[in-house]
Amino acid sequence: WHEVRPLPRIAGASRADNTNSSAVSLRIELPSPPSSSDGSSDELFLLALGRAVARWSGAQAGLVEAIGHGRRLVRELDVSRTTGFFLSYRPVVVDLSPDEAVGVALSALRESLALGNYVDTLRDHHPMSAVRERLQGLPRAEVLFNYVGRPIEADPGARFRPLDLPRGRETLPDGQRDHLIAVLVEVQADGTTSLVFVRSAAFHSEAQIQRLAQLTLDELSSISE
Repeated sequence: WHEVRPLPRIAGASRADNTNSSAVSLRIELPSPPSSSDGSSDELFLLALGRAVARWSGAQAGLVEAIGHGRRLVRELDVSRTTGFFLSYRPVVVDLSPDEAVGVALSALRESLALGNYVDTLRDHHPMSAVRERLQGLPRAEVLFNYVGRPIEADPGARFRPLDLPRGRETLPDGQRDHLIAVLVEVQADGTTSLVFVRSAAFHSEAQIQRLAQLTLDELSSISE
């Protein structure tokens, strides 16, 4: 893996300024998700974002933390009597190799994702405290990738059905954000895809986040068939 570098940011910004109230979103509507015979759309989005982060930071690799909503665990555990998500935050390193075949790049991405899954589990649950402390001391990614995907359509005959009502405030205004930038991929029921970049106005300007967004779109164009 090549060395990763911090992202460009507004001079003088403090981590304490990275609050929920400072979050600003840039939404880009795509006619359709990227496609390739070598991988799924979520992998292509993550690959493109990782390369864009590398280009933006001037490094040979980009570090992104991918959030997982699934219930696939490192160890074989019986979770049939549990509810909710088993969230995982997997560090992923994407090397900047634009001339590399998409299939090869996606294979390396999957290996990084698999390793990141172990890192996420062991830094909180390793039986040796020294190992946990070392893993917890590793630098965390400044960019979070969240593939929301297509919403689940409700069964008209189901006993419980979602209601389209206001949900109210979901976060505390003065609460601290875990990452400087969050990139969400939202696939709507009609097939359209939204690419959402969430930044802290205290850390990144509109021009800076537009630069990252354009780099991501350029990478998506280069790796899609």
